Amino acid sequence: MAGVFDENRRAFPGPLLDQEFLEMPIAAAVAYYKITERHSHLPVGALSEVVHLTAIALSTVAPIYTTNGDGVSVLSADQVEKLLFRTLKSGEHPDLDHLRVRKTDLERGIETLRASKNAFWEKQ
Repeated sequence: MAGVFDENRRAFPGPLLDQEFLEMPIAAAVAYYKITERHSHLPVGALSEVVHLTAIALSTVAPIYTTNGDGVSVLSADQVEKLLFRTLKSGEHPDLDHLRVRKTDLERGIETLRASKNAFWEKQ
């Protein structure tokens, strides 16, 4: 169990360690940098699009939750389509702040997306 905690400490600094769910913009940014293994920051203008695209990728490998008055609830496939995919097609920027990903699902999703990246594209 210590190995998992240590890995989370590197991935989720400070107060994020104690949270079960991460806000989608944070989760997507963490996932992007871990999947692509980039060590430099993205230009400010590109960050919103990359977070949106990474949120879409995460939605294919992990449950996405939304906040409501009673806590969080998992989104249906139709809700994910409407919030993430349709906004991409229309050029809109979705409001990702109310979406959440469970940290354990995020880590598994990152590993799945990293494995698929390695299977389809050569490392540059």
